[in-house]
Amino acid sequence: MLAIWGSTRIASFPDLPTFKELGYKDVEFYIWAGLFAQSALPAPIMTQLRQAMAQAMKAPEVVKRINAEGAEVVASSPQDFSAEVKAEFEKWRNLVKRSGMKL
Repeated sequence: MLAIWGSTRIASFPDLPTFKELGYKDVEFYIWAGLFAQSALPAPIMTQLRQAMAQAMKAPEVVKRINAEGAEVVASSPQDFSAEVKAEFEKWRNLVKRSGMKL
């Protein structure tokens, strides 16, 4: 591997620099996964799902498997995740718009 796409080094490859460290300040890319639900989902069910996911993402075997793939577990609140999804959408929307790509 040459470098990490993210903004910081990851624990599973501590000696692998980021592209930013190599002088490519605008190279940043993440592959992420999240759990989505209907906006009308009752709050108690949302809370139960969030707690179950948080517990699962702390399980040593889950963390080990994710880290073995060169990724890291990042658990966040529904509000933080929503903000991240919106920011990613805007970033890629603007990139596509600037590129002039058309369907």
